Amino acid sequence: MSAWAAWIPPWLREWAQQYLLPFLKVQIRELLWVFLQGVLETLLLFALPATAVVGSQKVWEGRYRLTPAQQETVARWAQVADAVARLEDVPPVTPLVLWYKEGGLRAVNPDNCEGIMGLHSAVRSGRLPCFPPGPIDDAEVARQLRLGARIFKEHCPEVHYTTTDPATLKRCYLYYNAGRGTRLDPDRSGYVMNGYDAAHQNMLHRTASGQVVPLQVLGAWPVHLAIQAQLNRTPSPGLPSPFLPVVRLLQEGWDRLWAWAAPPTRIRPRPAPNPSCFSPAVGECFVAPHRGGKDGLAPILRLDTPVRWVGEATCGLFPGAAMATEQAVLLPAPMPGRLAFYTDQWGDLTLQIENEEWILWVSGLRSSVTGSKEVRAGEPLGVVRGGKARPFYVALYDKVAGGYVDPRFLLAQSVCPEVDAELQRSFSTKEDGMSNLAALLPFVPLLLGLVWALWLFFKKDLLAKGPIQVLTYFFGVVLTLWIIGWIVDAFLPSWVAQRLLNARQSQDIRVIQQVSREILNEVSGGPTPAVVVYTPAPVLPTPVPPTPVPAVPLPVSPEATPPQGSVAPTVPVFTAQMAPGPG
Repeated sequence: MSAWAAWIPPWLREWAQQYLLPFLKVQIRELLWVFLQGVLETLLLFALPATAVVGSQKVWEGRYRLTPAQQETVARWAQVADAVARLEDVPPVTPLVLWYKEGGLRAVNPDNCEGIMGLHSAVRSGRLPCFPPGPIDDAEVARQLRLGARIFKEHCPEVHYTTTDPATLKRCYLYYNAGRGTRLDPDRSGYVMNGYDAAHQNMLHRTASGQVVPLQVLGAWPVHLAIQAQLNRTPSPGLPSPFLPVVRLLQEGWDRLWAWAAPPTRIRPRPAPNPSCFSPAVGECFVAPHRGGKDGLAPILRLDTPVRWVGEATCGLFPGAAMATEQAVLLPAPMPGRLAFYTDQWGDLTLQIENEEWILWVSGLRSSVTGSKEVRAGEPLGVVRGGKARPFYVALYDKVAGGYVDPRFLLAQSVCPEVDAELQRSFSTKEDGMSNLAALLPFVPLLLGLVWALWLFFKKDLLAKGPIQVLTYFFGVVLTLWIIGWIVDAFLPSWVAQRLLNARQSQDIRVIQQVSREILNEVSGGPTPAVVVYTPAPVLPTPVPPTPVPAVPLPVSPEATPPQGSVAPTVPVFTAQMAPGPG
């Protein structure tokens, strides 16, 4: 090295030592630090948005009554269940509710031979053969849905497809589980009411074997309401957006500030509805509201921005009417009572208020602004979207009169709204411009680039360094991006595929699944399975073929409209084989 240095003029060596080397700042320790800084800041740039999305998703999922997988099953099988309900003359969501209670909305027969609908009495009496444990196809799911709906009707013949009375439905779900001779009050039954509100948590339930266990799963009635709330909209949803929880939570935070700053809604003296606008519709699925009652319990709908349009009173899962305002407005509680919310992964939000005389449902809200379990009349509940294209839907049940009431007579405003027969409940997130983030995805790289450029522009400590350190910083950035791309595009798919194949072929995994299912059934109050000795290659018992009887075919029902990207169940014509006998 000294021989080469001898050829360098002394003035050039002195210039390099005094000016060039300090300018380039090529110290190894500093270059390594700058390289690591580029790697860490690149990871941070991706980690912060990912953490926000995942964290928001977990917060949003904590509000679900049904898991995302169960919600997708409900959406996929809704129209098939409706066809089964029409044929057997039971309420539209009842087959899905029974499937949830007895089979967890999974297309897998449990080990107790009772199938996904928990047909305990029919199997034990020999009326139906054992349902072989294991996965089942769509045709078998449809067949068992109809068998369960038929036996539900036998236990409760007073129920019909159009039945909406909560007391009747609760009683029928109790009969399906405990038999018609039970003396238990449905409101005290864990099978029916567990998880409905704060007073119905971890309720005790007696299993078919006589064991009493605290329940963790939802009861039939809150599941009935959750499925109704999910299906009470048109059109059917597509795949949920992963960014939807972030937008919903940000919007909720803003709306809570709005509700905090807004003056309280005046409820004293109590306003009265305008009788010249609407008189309650009576007939078909509506009854006349009762008169009198306790002071302050009757609902009154009064908004700061008057309702501009209302739809016709229609029957359905929730008999009621659609309403719309010209702009977004806070929704005050129309009446005092216990408050509950029902939401799903598509951002649909339904609230319920119940007191001694009335039950009120409002769906199509943009957000909720209260976490209270008990609300007073006039207290802010949520925000109603504005515009005719984004109506909200109101349903009102009169517990004294025993039927649904036309909710349009609740409006307390001086100007009568315009009646629009085409106004109906629409799927909120499809119409909400804030939630349609898929159209903004092409701008994500541009936004990231601008944020990164501003970060570097104001990062004076980096720009003040020499060009070698700047290049080293970006080398760390490019290397990190390349490694992330390789992991996502090449390594991760093959690794996941190999793990899934190994798990599918592993006998140990199958044993874990079966043991876990038995433990969960025992904890949740399901039927206690018989003791099973596990071997490396278990042999399933051969089912006894049923005795042929005159067939009752189920015609091909309209296929459920599945979420975009999923496969709809195909329901072929099948024969419901069930030997005659007592229920």
